[in-house]
Amino acid sequence: RGYLLRRCIVRQNDAVTLIASAYRMHVAFSKFNKTVHAFIKFQACVRGVSVRSLYSQLQSKATTIASFYRGYAQRKSFMASRHSFVLLQALSRGFLVRATIAKQTCAVTRIAALVRGFLGRCSFAKDVSRVVKLQSVVRGFITRRGLACQHSAATLLRACFLSYSGVKAYQVARRRIVHLQALSRGQSVRRAVARMHAAAVSVQRVQRGIVARQHLNTARAAVTCLSAWHRQNVESARYKKTLQGFVRMQAIARGVSVRDNVRGM
Repeated sequence: RGYLLRRCIVRQNDAVTLIASAYRMHVAFSKFNKTVHAFIKFQACVRGVSVRSLYSQLQSKATTIASFYRGYAQRKSFMASRHSFVLLQALSRGFLVRATIAKQTCAVTRIAALVRGFLGRCSFAKDVSRVVKLQSVVRGFITRRGLACQHSAATLLRACFLSYSGVKAYQVARRRIVHLQALSRGQSVRRAVARMHAAAVSVQRVQRGIVARQHLNTARAAVTCLSAWHRQNVESARYKKTLQGFVRMQAIARGVSVRDNVRGM
């Protein structure tokens, strides 16, 4: 009985020891789990704080970049609009100046044409009066010479009325007088025609110069408009390329920040 009692007591002590060790192990394991969960929560909080700080830094940097880019884009658009307004103002001023110059040139050309026409008409009238005077003098001389020849011919005709040689000399003298009168008239007419031809050629040259200057002004205006349009297209293409590059950079930065956030989570 004493042996059995001692054995029961030993077994009870062993059972109590096992129960106490199991309870201690359970308490220690629960404390360890609590500590692990606390460390995990603390690590998650630290990671969240670091991720949020990194996200805020990236967001502030992206905001700064976006603000700088928006300012740059606005300044560039302002400079482009300013440049276009300056070009438009220069074109308008150039057009007005060219129009005034063209009007002044046309007025000066017309005045010069009128003055030249007046001077030409005056010189032509003087030449005509001189030619008329010369023609009257030549005709008077020819008439007097003809009368003298006729008088001499009449005298010769009277002297040699019945002579064939006298009749033949009268005919030759008359033919010479008529030929001399025709030559003088033809020379005066040719001179007048030459002067009129020179005046017509000068007027034609002036008219051709006016037409050529008008065509030149039209061509200059067209070339100026085409060059302005080409420059505006080149500037707009450059602005679009720059804007696309900045948009791609911003998309890459946003993708990097999002990927970092996903990896941290």
